[in-house]
Amino acid sequence: MWHPIPPSFLAALHECGRSTVSDSARFALHRVQLRGKLGQVIGTDSKIALFWSGFAFPFTDDWLVPAIPAFGSRAFAGIADVLIGTTDTRLFVALGPWQVSLLRDTTGRYPDVASAVPKSAETVVFLDVSDAALLLDRLPILPGASDEHQPVTLALAENVVVRVRDAADGAAAAIRLERSSVSGPAVRVVLDRRHLARALTLECYTLQIAAADKPLAAAGPNRTFALITLDTTLAVEPEHAPAESTSVLALPTPKALRNSPMKPPETNGQAHRGRADPTVEDAIDPLVEAEALRGHLTEAAASIGRLLIQLKAGRKEKKVLATVWSNLKALNLGAGGPP
Repeated sequence: MWHPIPPSFLAALHECGRSTVSDSARFALHRVQLRGKLGQVIGTDSKIALFWSGFAFPFTDDWLVPAIPAFGSRAFAGIADVLIGTTDTRLFVALGPWQVSLLRDTTGRYPDVASAVPKSAETVVFLDVSDAALLLDRLPILPGASDEHQPVTLALAENVVVRVRDAADGAAAAIRLERSSVSGPAVRVVLDRRHLARALTLECYTLQIAAADKPLAAAGPNRTFALITLDTTLAVEPEHAPAESTSVLALPTPKALRNSPMKPPETNGQAHRGRADPTVEDAIDPLVEAEALRGHLTEAAASIGRLLIQLKAGRKEKKVLATVWSNLKALNLGAGGPP
């Protein structure tokens, strides 16, 4: 029997599938867990965990199913009628003209990821939507993007201050998120910027913090993204990034311009045709631009990989149809042939 389910179930399967890892030996972290009684979809790689709630499953026990990238396909975008059905061993997902069969894993072990979510939060951060958009845009190009854990420091007191520092050259920057607010005691946490960016992409704008050395929970609509914090010794002190701005990025002065004044451009006695003179803030750091380009190329490579999988599947289907058609023609079943 088929059961209707919200289309957001596809997004939950896709995003939780992205949160898995394929090389775990102890736990089945290459699977997505469906918690029937709680109506949750869960994915984890042991450093992050995504919980997506709000579903009514036709079963009450917990299922483990493969994490596959197909549910993020553009072919499934915009499908409003989604159905699920089960047998003893399989979960079927019907999406318009397509049907996906997922084999149930009955032997794999799944960790108790719910225990990673703080039961209570001493400090709660409410990120403003515009602040979150600014931060998400700037994270890939802030100093320290090439460091091992790409750490960012969240200094949470009267307001939210984000600090970063490059371990190699000491370049630092800071952003003060004036529109966001903090409730509870002041605390300072250090996060992997990739995990923070993922939380913001999922629209998880409420940060729940039990302690600086405990996992942090970012809550959004029907979903919670849990992520581990980094060692507090990686925190950036205020004196290393003092130029905090009001919801505007304060980039450091590039080294090449720090030691010698900029030579004013020659104008031959004429004005710049209405353009303002260039300033130090207008300079572009090549390393920053290279890191941003690398991020775009990585995303493009992933998209190309998914496209190749779809094209190969289509080619195999065409070959099978061609073989069947050739065999039918060889049977000579046309008019006047054998019955």
